[in-house]
Amino acid sequence: MLVDVDAEQARTLFGKSWEAAETADRESQKRLNISGGVVKLKPADITPETISSIVMSLDLRREVLKLAARRDRRLAEEFLRKLTADRQETKSENSKKKRVGPSRRTAAKIDSGRRTAAHGDIERALQFADLCL
Repeated sequence: MLVDVDAEQARTLFGKSWEAAETADRESQKRLNISGGVVKLKPADITPETISSIVMSLDLRREVLKLAARRDRRLAEEFLRKLTADRQETKSENSKKKRVGPSRRTAAKIDSGRRTAAHGDIERALQFADLCL
């Protein structure tokens, strides 16, 4: 095995494999219009080939990570950090996009303030409003 003979060369090849996997994953997501793990296709774009591509779509970075983990723990940990950071970033972007209104907790406070104001206790209703700001 190359890892046993030339560790530096093996790390370089794994690094190039990781970069290629990142590019392939990005292109696959773009081609299939995947955003945050959700495939967004127009009805006209849904063909047997498209469905097959979605089902067979691999996360190539995960595959490179598995192979690297067998031979180089430190490199695998580096890849895992990158993969985790990328997924956290995607998750963060998606949560920002989905949130249209206040959180449930804030909505509950607003509702309590409305009910309190409806019963004539304006001072208490303003206290609820202050909690929301």
